[in-house]
Amino acid sequence: MGPASPAPTLSVEPTSCSSLKDRGKLTSNCGNPNPTPTPYARRIYNAAVKDKGMSDRNLYGAPYREECVAAVQQVLADAGLSQMLNSAGNPYLDVDDFVSALSTSGYSETSSPVPGDIVDLSGQHVGIYLGGGEMLSNGSTSGLFDWEDSPANENASEGNGPITYYHHN
Repeated sequence: MGPASPAPTLSVEPTSCSSLKDRGKLTSNCGNPNPTPTPYARRIYNAAVKDKGMSDRNLYGAPYREECVAAVQQVLADAGLSQMLNSAGNPYLDVDDFVSALSTSGYSETSSPVPGDIVDLSGQHVGIYLGGGEMLSNGSTSGLFDWEDSPANENASEGNGPITYYHHN
């Protein structure tokens, strides 16, 4: 058996936002068609790729249907970034509390997502934006952080509300 393949690293695709919108992959209003990831976004992206396939069952004591937050919190920890904590000092938060905590933890909404940004699907589900109109999140039935899909497709199963991207400043 040969040496293990290195983990993929971030490469930004020169895909325009308008082409992603045309394919139904992006529903936000794009400003910069070729945004460049910040060092924070690169760290989050690389941690998400490394963590792909991790089990999120009972991670941080998150109940069923809230594992998405626990998985994203683990990615943030593995990226060396601070997690959002509840009043007991635990990183378990429900989706609404997690999204609310983003704005007070160095994240801001963006209409030009880059790989490594956090995706909020109507306050119902969160994941990590991978670029190219795709996100990585947990699979509720698999119990693994391994579900890749477009935010628009994923959002259809979560109620078709607004898709919001959060970028670490």
